[in-house]
Parts: sequence; structure tokens; C-alpha cells
Amino acid sequence: MVLGLLHFHLLVLPKIGRDDRNAGMETSRIVTGGIEATKNVLSEYPDLVKGVAARVTAFHMQLHVALDISAMEEPNYYHAYPFLFRDEFPTVSDADASTIAVAGVFYLNHLCLLDDVVDSEVARQPYKLFMSALLHEEAILQLGTLFPSSSPFWAELSSYHREFAAAMLREQTEHTGRLCAFTEAEVYQIAKGKAALSKMTTAALALLDGRPEAIAKLSASQDCFNAARQMYDDVKDWKEDYLNYRYSSLLTAALLDHAGREGLPLQGSGDWHSSLSVEALSARLHYGGHIDQALAQAAQWCNDAIEHAAGCQVGGWNRLIRSLRAQVVRLRGDLAMIRARAATAQQPAPVRAADEFQGEAKSG
Repeated sequence: MVLGLLHFHLLVLPKIGRDDRNAGMETSRIVTGGIEATKNVLSEYPDLVKGVAARVTAFHMQLHVALDISAMEEPNYYHAYPFLFRDEFPTVSDADASTIAVAGVFYLNHLCLLDDVVDSEVARQPYKLFMSALLHEEAILQLGTLFPSSSPFWAELSSYHREFAAAMLREQTEHTGRLCAFTEAEVYQIAKGKAALSKMTTAALALLDGRPEAIAKLSASQDCFNAARQMYDDVKDWKEDYLNYRYSSLLTAALLDHAGREGLPLQGSGDWHSSLSVEALSARLHYGGHIDQALAQAAQWCNDAIEHAAGCQVGGWNRLIRSLRAQVVRLRGDLAMIRARAATAQQPAPVRAADEFQGEAKSG
């Protein structure tokens, strides 16, 4: 870790400084601020590890007492993620499950920072790049206390990394800044792949319990849940995605619909914002059936997730799936009521409906 820090300061930061020297004092100030932020994070790093471990213990106790997943504020369920599956793997100790949970939280934060870096200029946020690498390193060190280098766990983890990378690269190269039709298979591959590393939890539990054959079934269940969660997030975040030129399968379907009706080029990197306002896109999404179809797909994936886990003793996991499904179904019903009221009043896609939707989705 010390060598990595020296490499960062001696090689990476001087290069950032040289590359930005002609960009003016503003960039220099941002980089300097990023370095200071990195130092501050590093100074608190031991406490960060302890804090995550403490939260894992606290949420484990909550799960153990009530298993009330719906009462846990998201995304805090990640802090107790292994304990959602514990009944299926009874020989795994609480201590080992907690270690997996801590590693999982580090991984989650590593991926969140990496996602921020992908969507921003790295030179302006060097501390995020470094902190992401540091969190990844700590996750691996935690898992290394459970699995020797010869363990099949590392091959499983590597496959999840490749799946994640493939999804992120496909999204960035094919569906960011340009409109490109999705295949049905691609929608699912990207939606599940972006959270593929969550599957390392059940792989770890299954191998520690001596039951590698359990990996496939619970991996399939998590794939469906992760896809449903991603689709639900795409519905909630459509406006932000549109403004940032991130064309999800939901937005792509609505934009291709609009292009076909207006006689515009069906694919490519045209400036859609100049031809379709946020308000007009909202109407197309809501009244063209695109959001309803996306929520219907998310609900079906939730059902599939429960079906894949059938026969497994994973009560906590099933409750989490049902909690997401309930949110999806409730939002779908609320939006149907808004559309029905607008149709009764013969109002053509009021902007207010989109605003109400955004508020409901964010609080849902």
C-alpha cells in the first residue's frame, strides 16, 4: 500500500500536473484540492475500516432479530448482504460472513467511485481514482484472509469482474452519447452485469460451506434481481440520464419511437436535445407505454429471481426481492392512475405528471 502511494505521488500526480499546466489556474486548484482530499481520506482510513465493520455487526443484529428488510434504509442492506443467505450455509461462522460483508461494502464503494470516474474527467478528480483503487485493494485483502490463492473463489471473482467490465464498456461505447438500438439480450446483459460483483458474496459463502454446486442457482437469482433493480433505477433516473447523454434501454426505446414518428435518423450521435425537450420526452415515456413496459419487465425479473432461489433457505433474500417488487408494482399503479386522471380530464400529457412521477420515484 505504501509503495502504491509513492507510485501515485511520484508518477501519476506529476503527469496530471504537466498535462493540465496549460489549462489554467482553475484546473491546478482543483487538482490540489483533490490531493488534499485524498490525504484527508487516507488519514481516516483505519477508522473507515472499523466503521464499516461496526455497521456490518449492527445490521447483522437487526437482521437476526427481525429480518425486516423493508425497514432498512437503502443501500444499507449491502452492509448485511451475506446474512440474507446465511440459513442456506449454516457452517459459515458469523465472523467469516462479516468479513465477506466488509469486503462487499469496500467493493460497492470502489465501484461507485469508479463509475464517477468513468462519467467525469479523471484529472479533475484524482482522489476518486486513487480511493477507488485503495478500496479495491482492501476488499481483496479482506477476502484473502478467507481464501488461499489456490481457491476456486478467485476464478469466480474474476468472472464477475469480466462480466462487470463487459457491461460497463458496452454501455459506454454503444449507448453513451449516441443512439443505438438494444437487443433484448443486451438489455438483460447490461442490466445484470453492472452489479455482477455482488455475486461474489454467495460464491464465497458456498465455497466456505463446501457446496460449490449452490453458486449457480443463487447467481441466477441475483442476476434477475440486479437487472430488475437497474431497470427500476433507469425509470427513476431517466431525466438525469437524458441530460447527460446516457441512453438507457428505456430512453433508447422512447427516442427511437420519436425518431420513427418524426422521420428523423433512427440511430447515431445526433443532438436529440434540440429536437426533443425533457417535457416532450416525458410525455413519450409515460403515454407511449415505455415506462409501463420497463416496470412490467422489472416486476417479471423480480418474480424470476424468487423462482431461481426456490428450494433455498434464503428468507432474508426473498424478502428483499419482494420489497423491490412491491416498490415497482406500487409505482406502476400510481403512474397508471395519473395517466387515467389526465385522460379523463382530456389533458395532453401535463408536465406536472412528470414532476409528480420524479418525486414519487425518488421517495419510493
